[in-house]
Amino acid sequence: MINHFATHERYALWFILAVIGIGLFLPAIHQPESYHHFADQRSWNAIPNFADVVSNLIFTAAGAIGLYKLRGLPDAMQKVSLPLSVFFGGLLLTGVGSAYYHWAPSAQTILVDRLPMVFAFAGVIGTFLAQRVSARMGLFGLIAGLVVGSAGLAGSAITGNLTLYLALQFGGLAGIATGLFLLKNTDDHLPWWTLIGWYALAKALELGDHLVWELTQHMVSGHTLKHIAAGMAGMVLLRALSGTSNRVACRIAA
Repeated sequence: MINHFATHERYALWFILAVIGIGLFLPAIHQPESYHHFADQRSWNAIPNFADVVSNLIFTAAGAIGLYKLRGLPDAMQKVSLPLSVFFGGLLLTGVGSAYYHWAPSAQTILVDRLPMVFAFAGVIGTFLAQRVSARMGLFGLIAGLVVGSAGLAGSAITGNLTLYLALQFGGLAGIATGLFLLKNTDDHLPWWTLIGWYALAKALELGDHLVWELTQHMVSGHTLKHIAAGMAGMVLLRALSGTSNRVACRIAA
């Protein structure tokens, strides 16, 4: 079956299978209960953990605007329409799911937060592969991401093991970074390095939740800023998508 794929498709396929293998066979990674004890627990009116709840609006806004913008994609960009729809839909639902989780953080409510993120991660992977490799590899990456991420979350609900879910996140980003070096495409104007940079910043802020809280003298926590940084990854993709659509339209008109 693999022989029917072009060279770049085979490389991408082997990388995806390797990430899945790593997720299945690495030692189990469990979420410590202390993760749910966030630094900023201030309430406002009837909203508990106000800053961590309301900061999710950036996901909802980016997702909703992105889905609206996709209606006007030119024909030349239709190969990324499906994975981008999944990405922006995932962002929209992440805003809702994450707000629900932060209203009452626990090992049970966090699943509502993470499931939409699976759609966002899978959508990014599918978009990158469609742009840099082929439309069918983009579809394969999208489906693989959805299956792996959903299976990882289902397994974590039973065993607490997050390894497969984390493999989707970090393996997907590692694959995109590797592909940026190896797969050149002058027609791909999406800001992949900027997206990776914002996401890396988001993870650093997540890890430094209490540190940022102390450094800012209890003004803002790292986790609140994490939401904003992660949402910015969606915003820069949205902005670049609008610019790319304009360039394609001008090229077609010319």
